[in-house]
Amino acid sequence: MQNLMNKDFYPEDMQETILCNKIKEIKNSEEISKFLKDVEYLLKDKTEIFAYRIKEPFSAIRTYRLANYKNANKLHDLIGILIVVDKVEEIENIEKIIKEKVEVDNIKIYNLLNEKEFELRHYKKLKDVEASKYNELIFEDISKWIYIPNDLNILLPPFSYNMLCKKKFNSIDYEIPIEIRIQTKEDFITTESYYYTIHKNDNLQINVKIPLLCMSFRILRRMSNIAFEDNIEMIEKYKREIEQIKNENIDFIEENKENFEYVLSEHSKIINCWKNKLDIYQFKRN
Repeated sequence: MQNLMNKDFYPEDMQETILCNKIKEIKNSEEISKFLKDVEYLLKDKTEIFAYRIKEPFSAIRTYRLANYKNANKLHDLIGILIVVDKVEEIENIEKIIKEKVEVDNIKIYNLLNEKEFELRHYKKLKDVEASKYNELIFEDISKWIYIPNDLNILLPPFSYNMLCKKKFNSIDYEIPIEIRIQTKEDFITTESYYYTIHKNDNLQINVKIPLLCMSFRILRRMSNIAFEDNIEMIEKYKREIEQIKNENIDFIEENKENFEYVLSEHSKIINCWKNKLDIYQFKRN
């Protein structure tokens, strides 16, 4: 998989410099490294995938600008933990273990797993969109077809169960924001299919990227569900909805055929990797 994300982001003001300095501190902290390894030891055997990362400076600056933040403290995921489970019923147990055994503060739960009643949406190339509107416009779209918690005001991945929290470490004099994202295998595959092909693909113009991403979310999720579904009626339902979405957006899909087929091809590869128990990108299967 080719990573087409632009990595040429460097601090241009005081807040971005503060952000980069924080990340450097976090990366150099043995205390934080031990904390992450301890959490991995606690949860790894109960998951399909357990992974963590400390945000890279270029990625943090990119997020800071796309989200139109004005303060370095706005980023919620300087540390990110990804947990993938087989079935949605397992999420509750993972949440319980984290709450009982992982010492973090100010946990806020944001469940973005549940779609509203199916309705079609029409997508087309946008006009005169600034990059700083990226998160805002995607959030606006997904709020139309996913149940969004009332107090959520930042963009989180659709089809994810998110635990946002903070932790104070002795070696650092401020709280570190942590995002713990829990997903089923289907929703993990969905996310990874669009993550680099669209979301992090900085070769795509922003006025095409936003509608292409928003349209692909629901198509990919239904394709992922079909790959692991045994119920014939549910399979047929997902297929019908995929065709309805495609038919509603047939002109937009045709205009962006190469990009759309790239996404579908990546999805097929990831499904194949999962079913053959292979690693997916940097994510190791347990």
